[in-house]
Amino acid sequence: LDAFRLMKERDYLVFFVVTALFSVPLSAFYMYAPEMLKVLGDRHSTATMTIAQLTEIAAMLLVGSVMMRFRVKTVLLWALGLSVLRFGMSAYAGGSGSINWHIGGIALHGMCYTFFFITAQVFLDRRVDPGLKGQAQGLLGLVSGGLGPLAGAVICGWLRNQCVTADGRGWMEFWVILAAMIGLCLAIFAVFYRGLGKR
Repeated sequence: LDAFRLMKERDYLVFFVVTALFSVPLSAFYMYAPEMLKVLGDRHSTATMTIAQLTEIAAMLLVGSVMMRFRVKTVLLWALGLSVLRFGMSAYAGGSGSINWHIGGIALHGMCYTFFFITAQVFLDRRVDPGLKGQAQGLLGLVSGGLGPLAGAVICGWLRNQCVTADGRGWMEFWVILAAMIGLCLAIFAVFYRGLGKR
C-alpha cells in the first residue's frame, strides 16, 4: 500500500493511469484475436497465435539495447504507437476480410507488449527508492495483470456484443474503437509525462 504514495508525483500518476488504461483494450487481443482468425477462415487459430509469442522472444532480445539508446518515454511511446498500428491492422482485416492483415497485427504484439511492460519494470527499478521497489513492482502487477484486464474483460466483452453480429460482421468497428482507446493512452502519455531525460 505504501507504493500508492508514488501517485503524488505526476510522472508516476501518468504512468500507472496509462498502464491501467492500456491494459483494457489489450485484453481484447487475448480474448478475441483467435475468434476473428476463425471468422477469417483460419482452422489453426491457436497455432497462429503463437506468432505473438515468437515475436515477444525476439523483442526481449532487442529491448535492452533499445533502452540503452533511447529515453524510457520514447520506448513507451513507440510501444503505444505500434499498438495503435496493430489494432488498426486487425480493423482493416475485419473490413476487408484479409486474414494476412490480422496475422500481421498479431506478429506486432510481441514488440508492443515487451517494449511497454518490460520497459515499465525497468522504469520503476530506475526511478523508485530502493525501499519501495518491490511494492512498486507489485503495484504494476496489480494494475497490468489484475485491475486493467478485469476491466478489459468486462468492457471489451460488452463492446464485442455491441459491434460484432452473429454472421461475423462488425470486427472493423470493434478494433477501431480499441485502437482509438490506445491512441488516447498515447496522447495522455506524450503530453503529461515529463521524464528525467536521456542518461
